Amino acid sequence: PTPPHTLTHPPTALPFLCSSHALAFMKERYGPELAAKARFIVMLRDPVARAYSEFSMFRTWGWEKVASFSECVSTEIQMLRKCLRNDTLLLHPSALLQMPPAKVISDVMCCGSGDARQYVRNSMYETCIAGAYAHFRREQFMFIFAEDLREMPGAALMLKIEAFTGLTLLRDTSGAPSSTFSSRCDTGTRSGGGRALPNHQTKGKIPADVKKLLHRFFEPSYAALAALIRGSFQDEQPLARLRSLAEGKVLREDRGDLGGFGVDVSASSWARRQWDGRAKA
Repeated sequence: PTPPHTLTHPPTALPFLCSSHALAFMKERYGPELAAKARFIVMLRDPVARAYSEFSMFRTWGWEKVASFSECVSTEIQMLRKCLRNDTLLLHPSALLQMPPAKVISDVMCCGSGDARQYVRNSMYETCIAGAYAHFRREQFMFIFAEDLREMPGAALMLKIEAFTGLTLLRDTSGAPSSTFSSRCDTGTRSGGGRALPNHQTKGKIPADVKKLLHRFFEPSYAALAALIRGSFQDEQPLARLRSLAEGKVLREDRGDLGGFGVDVSASSWARRQWDGRAKA
C-alpha cells in the first residue's frame, strides 16, 4: 500500500519539472498545507551537453530512429517556432519574466511534441522553472548544476541537502556526516570519488558546427534563468555557473547568427551586454 502523503508518478523520461500539469497535480494531491512544505532539488546541466546526452541515450535505447543530432535539433526548433508563432521567446527568453505564470503554462510549456524526445525544449530550463513558480514558491527550490556536483565532496552535498530539507543526517562520532553514506555521493575526481554521474559522456562527441549554433541559441536563456534562480535556496553556486556559461569560450569566440536553424535575427540585437545588466530580475 502507498504510505500516506506519498505522491507516486509513473517512470518516465519526460522531465517532471517541464510537465505542464505534473506540479499542479502534485499541489492538488498534497493539499495546500503539505504543498507549502514541499522541497524540490533540481539538477541542471549545460543545456547543449544535456540535449546531446538525451539524444545519445535515446539512440542507445532505440527510441530515437534519426541518426543525425543536427537534423533532430533543426526539426524541433522549427516546430517550436511554429508553436510559439514567432521568434520572440526564442530570441528573448527574458520576456517570460513579464508573463503571468498561467500564460507561461498555457502558451509556452504546452509547446512540444508530447513525447520525451524534446532535446531543445527540455533544455529550455527557464520555461519549466517559470511554470513551476505558478504552483510553488521559489524558496522551495534548490538548483544545482551537474558540473558543480562533480566538484563537490559527498559530505558537502549532504550538508547542503540537510540545510535545505530540514532532514537530519546520520553523523559519526566527530559530528561529521557518516562517511559510509557521504562516500556514495562522491561523483567527481576533485572530491576523490570514483563514481561517475549516470549520464552519457558528451565531450568531443557533439558535432562542432551544431555545438556552436546551440550555444548561440541558448545564450539568451542564461539571463532569464539567472533572474528565476535568484532567491532560491543558496543561489550563489548556480548563479556563478550561469556566469561561467555566459562567458564561455564558445560564446566569446563565435559571434555568428543562427541561420543554420532558420531563426530570423535580422531585427534583433545580439550585441553582448554586461552580465549584471542582463540578469536583473
